[in-house]
Amino acid sequence: MQRSILGISLTLVLLSSCGPGGLNFTPGTGLKAEYYDELEFTGTRAVQTDPQIDFDWGSDSPTPGIAPDTFSVRWSGKILVPYGEEYTFYVTSDDGVRLYVNNQSLVSEWNEHSATEYSGKITLEAGKRYPIRLEYYENDGVALVKLEWSSPTVSREVIPAKYLYLAP
Repeated sequence: MQRSILGISLTLVLLSSCGPGGLNFTPGTGLKAEYYDELEFTGTRAVQTDPQIDFDWGSDSPTPGIAPDTFSVRWSGKILVPYGEEYTFYVTSDDGVRLYVNNQSLVSEWNEHSATEYSGKITLEAGKRYPIRLEYYENDGVALVKLEWSSPTVSREVIPAKYLYLAP
C-alpha cells in the first residue's frame, strides 16, 4: 500500500513540473514586432519584442518614432500549442489584418474597417512550434489589434507570451 501511494505522489510531482498538457517546455517571450511608418511595411522601422498582441492605441503612436496614423506592423515568430486539437484564432482589428499559422492563411481582411473580430480554425499537434505571422495596418482614426485563441481544452484568451517565440 505504501508503494502505490509513493508512486502516485511521484507521478503528481513530475506532472506538476511540466507545462500544460504534460509538456515540458521553455516558456516563450513573445513575437518579433516590426513597426513601419507607412501602410505597406515601408518607411521608418522600429523593431521590438511584443509579449502579447493586445493593443488599443486609440489615436496615439504605437511606439516611439512611428506616427499615430498610416503605420503598419508585422509580428512574426513561432507558436507552441499545449494540446493536439483544433484551435480557433480570433483577431480583432480596426483596419487591415492578415493572420497566418503554419503558413496557412486564417484571416485575410486587408481593408479599412472599424473594430471587427475575424476568426479562423486550424488543427495543430501538441508540443510543436509552428510559424505564426500577423500583419496589421492603421490608416486613420482609432488603432487597435488583438490576437486570441481557444480550443476544446483552452478557454478563449489573449495568447500568453509563454507560447510565443522569436524565430531562430
